[in-house]
Amino acid sequence: MKATIIKKALVALLLLCVTGPIQAQELIRGAIDYLICDTSIIRTIGEDSVLIYNKNNTSSIMLVTSSLAPVPTRYFDSVILFVNDFEVVGNGIYYCGYKLDGERKKAVFGFLSLSRFTSSDSIIKYYELDTCTELRKLDFYSYGDMIYKEGHIVMTGTTGTRSDVLVHKIMYATVPEPPMPPSPLSVCDIYFSQNKEESFDDVAVTKDYVVVSTRNKVSGIPIVDFWHFDRPTMTLMSLLSSNIHHLRLGSPSAETPVFLEHTVGNDYAAVFKNGVFSRMDVLLLTAPNNINRCVEIFGDEAGTIIPIEIKYNTRSSVTDILARTIYYRDNPEYQFVPMQIFHVTPAVISNLVSWGEGSMYQDHFLWSLDPAKGSPWFFASGGDGLLPNLFKYKHDQWERCPEHFHYKFEIGNPKGEPDNETIECQWIEPVSLTTKYRLHKIPFPIQCNEEK
Repeated sequence: MKATIIKKALVALLLLCVTGPIQAQELIRGAIDYLICDTSIIRTIGEDSVLIYNKNNTSSIMLVTSSLAPVPTRYFDSVILFVNDFEVVGNGIYYCGYKLDGERKKAVFGFLSLSRFTSSDSIIKYYELDTCTELRKLDFYSYGDMIYKEGHIVMTGTTGTRSDVLVHKIMYATVPEPPMPPSPLSVCDIYFSQNKEESFDDVAVTKDYVVVSTRNKVSGIPIVDFWHFDRPTMTLMSLLSSNIHHLRLGSPSAETPVFLEHTVGNDYAAVFKNGVFSRMDVLLLTAPNNINRCVEIFGDEAGTIIPIEIKYNTRSSVTDILARTIYYRDNPEYQFVPMQIFHVTPAVISNLVSWGEGSMYQDHFLWSLDPAKGSPWFFASGGDGLLPNLFKYKHDQWERCPEHFHYKFEIGNPKGEPDNETIECQWIEPVSLTTKYRLHKIPFPIQCNEEK
């Protein structure tokens, strides 16, 4: 009897060692009385830590982890600066957006170190590019080896209303700056589009290419044009001067901006609202020449779905799309429809299931999402009124916090037309500036978790 008990105890202990500690996963956290969010952007740092940028009348950024409470929050008080996009790279973030100089908008971008995020004397370094009014989307890539390193950012932007600008900047290099100006480290190479039908929507970096999603017209017919730039293979090399591999698509056409997400290798995904039907199209592509598949997602009979953001989780191979719904019927019950998250799984892509699955949160707005690092979970940021919220969810789990829904889809195989060209870019030196930002800590308690 004693031997049996000891064996069972050893088995139980072994099982605990294999499975690890049981932790609450699915959750909602939120502020109670800090009205700082009418939109937000979320980016993950680790498995249980995120940064949330909140925009209202001013800007703030929160460092949310499972161990820090209350949450350290930085306020951009000394300059009226707003962020449109940012990416976490190592121990810092690269961001882009705009600042207000009186009534005038000026494009800005920069770097923020996370190592001094909670220090009282931290400053933000940023560049001002007043040839543009706003920078909208950003991605980062590096070049080099164990000894030599370069960091590059690529951004889309605007000089007015249309997204008509591409910007590339080398942010750092482990080499002394050349003594004679202009130095490649002090200037941006910029392309200004003269085609009034052309709009640059998003940018994504794959293994060998930098992809820019573009909408244009050929003989009055709308097309989606994916621009593939060769990633540099030489030091201090301008990206925009490299050859462009075009992949043009006439059908399905896009009515909304085309958002991009790198998946694996040279594969990436694109999503947009169909220009003809009340549907959302998800394209799966391989740079630079292949459109592998299209997942066409249907809205319900009362309306259509508009994508906001697309993200890919490498652990689960799931692509999540955050979308909002526009309803055409005059029905009071549709007045406050929350955003929905559509889970595009390998089973959906392979057409092995009859319905796709999604997650939604009643009475909450969702503004952004990002996969957790090293796990199959996702994070999302949103708001309840002007109160910031954080959501953690999984594509196949609906215990307590999110609600489950199904969506109808069809699989297609559209074809694209490849082409090549080069463009003429300009060299412009941005103004380098710094500003202080205020540290404050706010309560951010758990409002929902998986415990029942």
